[in-house]
Amino acid sequence: MRSMVPIILLLIILTMYFVHCISERQNVYTYYFYLPISGSLTIVGVNQSSIIIYKLYGAEYTPLKELTVSRFEKVVLSIDGGFYKVVSKGRITIIASISELTTLYTSTEGGYVGKEFIIPRFSGDLAVHAFEDSEVMVYSADGKKLVSFKLWQNETKTITLLGSDIFRIVSSGRIAIGQHAEQGMMFMVDVRGKFRGRNLFGGHHSTMGVVVVSVYEPCKVRVHPLPPAKAVEHKFTEEEVSKNAFWEHPNVHPTFYWVVSDGDVTILVGEGEYNNTAAMLRGIAVAVIPANEVFRTFAPTALIVIPFKDGTIWVNGESQAVFEGQPIIYPSRGKYEIVADVPVTIEVIGTSAASLAESTAWRDGECLLSDRDIVDYGPPKPSKKPRGEMLPMHTIIIIIVVVAIVLGSILYIRHLKRLTP
Repeated sequence: MRSMVPIILLLIILTMYFVHCISERQNVYTYYFYLPISGSLTIVGVNQSSIIIYKLYGAEYTPLKELTVSRFEKVVLSIDGGFYKVVSKGRITIIASISELTTLYTSTEGGYVGKEFIIPRFSGDLAVHAFEDSEVMVYSADGKKLVSFKLWQNETKTITLLGSDIFRIVSSGRIAIGQHAEQGMMFMVDVRGKFRGRNLFGGHHSTMGVVVVSVYEPCKVRVHPLPPAKAVEHKFTEEEVSKNAFWEHPNVHPTFYWVVSDGDVTILVGEGEYNNTAAMLRGIAVAVIPANEVFRTFAPTALIVIPFKDGTIWVNGESQAVFEGQPIIYPSRGKYEIVADVPVTIEVIGTSAASLAESTAWRDGECLLSDRDIVDYGPPKPSKKPRGEMLPMHTIIIIIVVVAIVLGSILYIRHLKRLTP
């Protein structure tokens, strides 16, 4: 029996070692991105995290900087243009930007949908969209509650963040947080946290806005501008699907959207430079796609695919071997259908030019997504909003005042008539 003790101890040590290795591997987040010109990298700690930033030189990623960030700590770094890889032991909020920012923000759970967000303050219009009934609370980095509000499912509220440089936004239900500024774009996110779905949220700035919908099957798409305005619809036909056609809906008002469809869609939304057409979109939009999922999108200027592992990719039906972290560049405007047997990062670029070679103006940025941000949270909880719910109190007061004015006017006119001989 004594001879078994060393063996048992060895098994315990090996088990603890393997559990530690698995835990360490599960706590590593890898980000890939391309910045066409010099810009900045903003990093906010969700928890204490050690980070290594690499830049691609030739076929190799070379370490540039190592740093550690604590919870709620913000670090801003100046970086040159190029391809980058960031590896973090611990979840972070990380934003690559050239100028003002149009993006959705990552949650602490993963992806652009969740119940807790730790984000820095950027200039621009910010909105919270509820995919489920939600009680939302906004805190400063020191824990002070700044504001709270309730949203029913599929409602959106614009907010202004003041009083802190870092904010923690907590919700009882599933939400997404978006921001838009001049000449930027984003991929809308679905309620499940995916970029292909039937219940999506996103937005654009200024008067040159456009919603670009790519489709996978015949379906009807309904676009609801927020705050509530007249919805618009489009029905995709079999012919449009077979041609990978997209529908572009222009809008001359800055807004966020809630979009519903009876078939899967992917939506690129943003602001053009000279007019509100898909070709004129400017900015950067990023998505992460799981292995073996077909992804369709329009690219205003160029499209870049960066795989998280070695594998094979098919773009518009043509296959190509890909290697971990090595970017594949499609440098021209066009419609793309992408599928890979490994997870990939997709970055779409718009400069109002037809190709990267013709591009001279660069704007925007994006809250980056890691391999751990490829999520599928499933369908949302049903809303508990009562049917025939009473109107908001301010609306009731306005109605009462208007009715009182009308009745008073009628009585006054009748009184004048009685006095008139």
